[in-house]
Amino acid sequence: MPSGSFSKRARSVQSVTNKKNCGGNKKAGLAPRSTGPVEFRNTALNKQGVNFKIHQAGLPCPETYRNNPGGQCAGGVGALASTRARGCRNLGGDSKQIEVYSSTYYYDGPNATPIALKGLFQIQIPIIERAFINLAFGFSINDNKEIVGASILNTGDSAPVFWSSPSATPIRLKGSLGENISGVALDINNNKQIVGYIDVNGNQKPAFWNSPTSNAVLLEDASRDGVANAININGNIVGELNNQPVYWDNTNRETNVTVLKDSTGNPATGNARDINDDDNIIGFVIDGNNGFPFYWDNETSNGEQLKDKNGATNTIDGEATSINNNKNIVGFQDTDAVFWTNKDSIKSEVLQSNSSDYRALSLNNDKEIVGGGVIDSNNSISTLYWSNENATAIRIRTPLEAILNEFFILAGVSINNNNGNFIISVPIDFFN
Repeated sequence: MPSGSFSKRARSVQSVTNKKNCGGNKKAGLAPRSTGPVEFRNTALNKQGVNFKIHQAGLPCPETYRNNPGGQCAGGVGALASTRARGCRNLGGDSKQIEVYSSTYYYDGPNATPIALKGLFQIQIPIIERAFINLAFGFSINDNKEIVGASILNTGDSAPVFWSSPSATPIRLKGSLGENISGVALDINNNKQIVGYIDVNGNQKPAFWNSPTSNAVLLEDASRDGVANAININGNIVGELNNQPVYWDNTNRETNVTVLKDSTGNPATGNARDINDDDNIIGFVIDGNNGFPFYWDNETSNGEQLKDKNGATNTIDGEATSINNNKNIVGFQDTDAVFWTNKDSIKSEVLQSNSSDYRALSLNNDKEIVGGGVIDSNNSISTLYWSNENATAIRIRTPLEAILNEFFILAGVSINNNNGNFIISVPIDFFN
């Protein structure tokens, strides 16, 4: 299933306002309510306001690691050996073992030992001696435990990548001519077909890869900026073009795009977030200054607004984020994570959690749900897991969060359809 994020049109918990540096730390907080649409592409990596500031803050300090085996810095990233270090702590001849963490962790289940995803580039944690982070961000996992996402490079750009397993070294996805590109991979189906977006001359274009080794295909209409959010087992794709929810058919995705309709049959404004294997689609539609969770039976049907916890429509803004093959749907409305048994549910069911502002972001066929929320009076944010729609959420803390004693906003969280395996990604910014 594709991942979700906390960035959205309405009441969002912004990415890493609880930044730490050597001089102190800041607590996370709620961002002010906004009324305009925020595309899914703005919820990934530095696109969502996460600024890694690699150039401003300085790269890992190679001169402090001369005693490392092989004379390489950053746990073996020898390409950084000539990097000029700035603002880095001098570790001298300290013999402490190097520790490597990751921005993304894989879990076999909620109580499993996490596996850190590898990245194409590592950065030193400024406040911890000899500790590094793989700047790897997983956004979707399929039933084969294959993962897609992005890895930050030493230039500060993000490269779309594929992991053949949670312990594998990522493969960088290619552009339409086989070249290295910037972008993000957002979803993968069980046939290893991948979707996301790539940068083309400074513009963001929806993209499709038929396999991890295939060149990218720009989806029609590539003249407009957009993103491909999700792909089902049939190879059908949904996403967004210029603030409109769209669908690409598997037989003519390069030459045709269908704009989804609102409830009156007119072209909708909003975003299509997910599609199941029966081609049922969910997302949100903007009506005035608010967005509301929507369902489409297929790409040609009129959209249907999902009801809120009071059984009403057009009253509580929100979004549908994930749909499984049983037509169960999750999402959020205002500050509540919610579940719909199907599109005809007489009202949404508010998921149980001790959080004050929380969201359901990904759902599998067994109705296991992952998301996140504010978990204490200090507005700390953590990953949440529900074993089903009636369960109370349990909190999951990644090793990176634990070592820093911080909670971070989710860059992405995704659970696969049939096995209950999931990934958690957190954006990192240690610098002001």
